[in-house]
Amino acid sequence: MVSITINRNHFNSFMKGFGSMDDLVLHADEDAQRIHASGTADRAFFITRWSGAEVTEGGSFAVGQLGTLLSLVKDLPQNEEGTVSLLFDGDNLTISSGSGFFRIPTLATATSSAGVEQLSGTLQASAEGGYEQFGSSPFEHTYTFEAQTFRQFQKVGSAISNGALFSLICDNESALTYAVLRDGIRVEHQIDATAHTSDDDKEESVIWFGSWLLDALKAMPSAGAVHLSCGADTPLLLRHEALEGQQTGTTVIVAPRQEAEGNA
Repeated sequence: MVSITINRNHFNSFMKGFGSMDDLVLHADEDAQRIHASGTADRAFFITRWSGAEVTEGGSFAVGQLGTLLSLVKDLPQNEEGTVSLLFDGDNLTISSGSGFFRIPTLATATSSAGVEQLSGTLQASAEGGYEQFGSSPFEHTYTFEAQTFRQFQKVGSAISNGALFSLICDNESALTYAVLRDGIRVEHQIDATAHTSDDDKEESVIWFGSWLLDALKAMPSAGAVHLSCGADTPLLLRHEALEGQQTGTTVIVAPRQEAEGNA
């Protein structure tokens, strides 16, 4: 049995980052009083998040149909506390609020677990080394942004984002340029970092991504700080640092792609 009570808005925000996943394993930690989950998609996108919660009984369970689950939570009536309760009984997950509830079957195993284990291990090794490298490759550029400033990227090129290519242009200056490109149309936006370091041997790096970059940008909260690390031989690593007192954390890894011919 797993029993969790969590602020409804916090739960919706927590789960939203996993909307593109087929499934994920959610862990409830009774000692830390938090929930945690990690997921992968298309071998190009990894996200891990945690949020403070009231955990009466800890444990883990795997869930699928994540988009349906989120929609059903939105349809639940509100209660005075603004919370939702999750109860896992070994076969089903029941989520309730006020006078309403729904029950959804859980999964015996999550198909994403193998990829999550591998990337989680590499991420842990990177953290232990001060996020200076990923695997055996060092990051060439590191930036820190105010989260509200970084959030500006989410709406850049929204009119052409469907089917577009996305890139980050990094140099030895403290500004980072984000570009969206489709059908010969190019939209760029530049923001200034509060801190920045670069490999002196690299004058400029142009790193291309598919649509997972946009999902990563949308996963970043709007308060606190965002730490960005990237390089020609590494994935993009985004780490959200919450404001003091906030019970939340988000880390995202996005694999780059080769630049499409003619799109430079």
